[in-house]
Amino acid sequence: MPEISIIVPVYKVEAYLDRCVNSILNQTFKDFELILVDDGSPDRCPQMCDEWAEKDDRIKVIHKENGGLSSARNAGLKIALGNFIGFVDSDDWIASDMYEYLLDIISKSNADIAMCGYTRKDSELDEIGIKDQIKVLTNDDLWRFFYRVDGEESNYAVWTRLYKIETLRNVSFLEGKINEDVLFTYDVYKNIKKLVVSNAKKYFYYSNASGITKSKLSNKDLALLDIWNEIVSREHDYVNWAKLNRMRATYTLYTKNFLYGHTDSISKKELKNWKSELRQNFSQLINNEFLDWRRKVILILEIILPIK
Repeated sequence: MPEISIIVPVYKVEAYLDRCVNSILNQTFKDFELILVDDGSPDRCPQMCDEWAEKDDRIKVIHKENGGLSSARNAGLKIALGNFIGFVDSDDWIASDMYEYLLDIISKSNADIAMCGYTRKDSELDEIGIKDQIKVLTNDDLWRFFYRVDGEESNYAVWTRLYKIETLRNVSFLEGKINEDVLFTYDVYKNIKKLVVSNAKKYFYYSNASGITKSKLSNKDLALLDIWNEIVSREHDYVNWAKLNRMRATYTLYTKNFLYGHTDSISKKELKNWKSELRQNFSQLINNEFLDWRRKVILILEIILPIK
């Protein structure tokens, strides 16, 4: 049985797949299985996955109809045999010691999940031996981190983490919506007692200049509100933090419109409602660590300037 199962959803990444797979196969920690999930990719990716499986018997391939990122990850989870689970996106790549490093800190701290840092720069990774800042989070500190109470950057991405398999029991990715990592992480945190977080950068995130973060606001972005509404409805112990994050979700969507505009699927009425909500919650947002000074300036401009 492999110690780690690494799940890689594959869709229209012909130019990047070899780089991703090579970085995984070249890991200093060797006891893993690599699950490539071809999510109905229309290019050469299905063939490339099969070719990789012929070269290395640690590789398994799933071919399925296109269902999206969450569907592909769920398919991989169903057949994973490892004691630990990792996720890598197929246009990204990882440091050669990433899983050795994560396994080391999760074992030393007896944590349920280990998390490292990432970079968008091609030559900015850390190696074992550099003094890292490592924090072990439990109880309130764990949830402060999840709700980003102290102004942390978004920390919901699953691809910088190593999970004990027990933490994923009865947990799956929400299919058919973006921002699926947020609710997945919430559900997983309900299963754990300890998270170890390192600032060591071990993951290369491919930043696509024409990607989703810089596109116009569209109907699919509204999933962010649905997800935070769901979390608020479930939360008891930290409901005030959950509500603040729901407020920030409105700010995030309105800011995307403010910076990049919107598609025809977003009505002016909806934008007016969000602006009204921002005005209503202005004091809570502006006086909170949630937003850094740049985002607070944007918030003020959003309140003052007319809707785009």
